[in-house]
Amino acid sequence: NVTGVQTCALPIFDVNTLNQIKGDIQLSLAEGGQLKGKIDVNQLITNNQLNLEKATGTIHLATEGAVALGPLMEFVQTKTTAGGKAQMNIDAVFESGQVRADIVTKLAGLHVEWENAVDVQPIDISFDGHIQVSNEKINGKGKIISQAGNINTNFNYLVSKEKIAISSDDVIEAILTGKEIKLPDFSFEANGDVDLAILAAAVPALLKVRPDMQITTGKL
Repeated sequence: NVTGVQTCALPIFDVNTLNQIKGDIQLSLAEGGQLKGKIDVNQLITNNQLNLEKATGTIHLATEGAVALGPLMEFVQTKTTAGGKAQMNIDAVFESGQVRADIVTKLAGLHVEWENAVDVQPIDISFDGHIQVSNEKINGKGKIISQAGNINTNFNYLVSKEKIAISSDDVIEAILTGKEIKLPDFSFEANGDVDLAILAAAVPALLKVRPDMQITTGKL
């Protein structure tokens, strides 16, 4: 059982030897709002393997009406009280050997606090991002806007044909002894600032701020 789900119309897919995948998804939540989606993708699987070179089609996923965040956040994190509303829209296009996805998310009145907490001040957060995926690389950019501050992000990842496995012991040994380790070809950049006091007043449980503590100032 999934808390907060009222009705769930299971996706009905028309799958022709995995060369054509079509379907509709609809999920109705108990506290209002729906999550709907439509999939129409062709040639995604070649010789039983995922291959973007020949794939064409679209995926659309969006909320209809505001979706309550409380049941979801409390399901993910126990001993907390949460609330707020969310709206989301994802559009992905498979074309020319790559997937391009635009993601827009808006959170209104978000708060995640420990049980019986007082003086919680909800926050509004919006995210607008774009991701591009191919067999060789993954890159994307996004912008986060809130009362706590604005952040612009960019990332790039070159897909390696070799499987790179790195343990925490490998990282510690590299730091202590200078031993070389092979890292994924990955870069991430974030520019902006965050007012920690505003953020902690809205989501203290997410930031693991103890109930007997309060952040009054500070920027990240």
